Amino acid sequence: MRNSILSLTTMICGIALSHAAIADLPVLEPKHDQALNKTEMMLNASLGQGGDRMAQVENEFGHTQKMDAGSGVVLGVGLRHTLSTETPIFFEGSFNIMYNSINGEEWDAKFTRFPLDLLVGTQFKKVRLAGGFTHHLSPTYELSSEDENASDATVNFDDATGTALEASYALTKRGDLGVRYTQIEYTVGGFKLDGSNVAVKFTAHF
Repeated sequence: MRNSILSLTTMICGIALSHAAIADLPVLEPKHDQALNKTEMMLNASLGQGGDRMAQVENEFGHTQKMDAGSGVVLGVGLRHTLSTETPIFFEGSFNIMYNSINGEEWDAKFTRFPLDLLVGTQFKKVRLAGGFTHHLSPTYELSSEDENASDATVNFDDATGTALEASYALTKRGDLGVRYTQIEYTVGGFKLDGSNVAVKFTAHF
């Protein structure tokens, strides 16, 4: 009986020591600078300038307003998927609306298109670099006047495909601020219009 009690006591002590040894082992935690395999929703806004001159009007105060083919405000929504690698690689897809307008004393002009972006990029600490393709759907130029003797005009350009490069800095865990260069050309009936631009872009991701 004594031998059985001693054996049981030895077993219990061995189990207790094993648990204590396991508890003292270092816990392996993922590095904070490594990206997790995750998908985020994006909201972006940008302001671009550039391209060929499309219209120039004078307002009622005598000030001249100009509109270029690459200028305008862009608002969009999309998804970003980041792979789990030491050097984070991400893929982005977004659908946007790009709009620009000017108002003159006699004529108003506006240019609308719907960019679809597909980008791939990488991240170094807080800096993101990306590049890819942008496809602009339904580029439409409209010229209108309140003068009854003037005729309104609408030009529907062909859908256009171009390239885009972006560089951004993570201001917070949920917000990036950067610059973007887009190279694209709009065509209609053999007529070509350069719509390239440089833009300042803000992206929020959730």
